[in-house]
Amino acid sequence: MFRVFLKTSYFFQKQTALNQKESDLNQLSKQLQTLQEDFAKSEANHLQNSQQHLQKQAQLELKVMDLMQKNRELTASGQEHRFSNSTVREDSCGTGHACPLCGSMFRNLADLQIHVESCVS
Repeated sequence: MFRVFLKTSYFFQKQTALNQKESDLNQLSKQLQTLQEDFAKSEANHLQNSQQHLQKQAQLELKVMDLMQKNRELTASGQEHRFSNSTVREDSCGTGHACPLCGSMFRNLADLQIHVESCVS
């Protein structure tokens, strides 16, 4: 009888241990699934942020190209209207030269040309 009790007790202990391991395995499986879902969300956010960054970079590159073109046009326009070879010539009307990008006024053409190269308005 005592042997039967020991075998039953041993079986019960093994079954309890097995049940605990199954419970632990289920819990780990749920945690793994949660981590996989979180990783997928994180990866999607990263891809979206990367795409937004690339779009912003492309927009900035287009703006730079546009400003460079405006600078070339302004330089060409300034050279066409110049009456002398001096780039520090002051405006004959005394009003100065206006930046076509931001409207800032400059007394001489050289200052305007330097400003236009870095103007981002």
